[in-house]
Amino acid sequence: MSKLTIQASTATTHLVRLSTASTVLTNHQFYIKCVRVGSTAKTAVREFLALLPEAEERKVYLEHGMSSIFEFAAKLGGVSREQVQRVLQLSERFETTPALKQALMSGDISLAKLARVASVATPENQDFWVSKADLLSQPALETLVRDSKAITSTDSVRSHSANLNKTANIQKVEQSDELKLKPQIRQRLLVLQNKGLDLSQLLEELLDEKGTKNSGGETGYCQRISREDPIKLALYSKKSYSHSRKRIRNQVRTFKLHQCFG
Repeated sequence: MSKLTIQASTATTHLVRLSTASTVLTNHQFYIKCVRVGSTAKTAVREFLALLPEAEERKVYLEHGMSSIFEFAAKLGGVSREQVQRVLQLSERFETTPALKQALMSGDISLAKLARVASVATPENQDFWVSKADLLSQPALETLVRDSKAITSTDSVRSHSANLNKTANIQKVEQSDELKLKPQIRQRLLVLQNKGLDLSQLLEELLDEKGTKNSGGETGYCQRISREDPIKLALYSKKSYSHSRKRIRNQVRTFKLHQCFG
């Protein structure tokens, strides 16, 4: 080999070494590259998982010789059975919360975050939780969900206690509605009842009489003398022709009731 050939070969090797040295990344540059590729991979996995509910609905895997959505997801996206189950469960759970389902189908929010807010999201507050899942980090979102559950639990306990107190008050009122009669009065009423007297009718007539305002005229006079002598009442009513015979009988019954109560 000539001297010229050796020099040319040496120069080529030196250039290759310089070129290789210029492409070597520093640790910081290598880390940035890993972050970029990893982020791209995460986004791709999220987007792929978001396709699985529709893939399960269409059953497209059957057209390509695969027996299940799990085999389909493993072969095409390299995702686990657990990930597939989670995304399908969330898709079913978000049927009543369209905003959350849209976030799931778009792949913009991770499954971990969506699964975290699923326990507190409702049709009324779904937009709030979508925005929080998009803005907050996973730890911050978990704290917010935990605090929300604690507040809801406290409100539930207070509501339950209020209902218990209301029920207790009703029971007290019902207990206080019982008639408190003296034993001797109760005994006398039982005697009258056993004799065939209609106590309910007599009590109703007595209450009606008590509810009538005395005008001080002829009716008031009849009510006053009814406590003294029913016969006198009958004679007065007959002379004045202002009371019917039925009214006289009612006044007599009322008089008997007054006698019963002493």
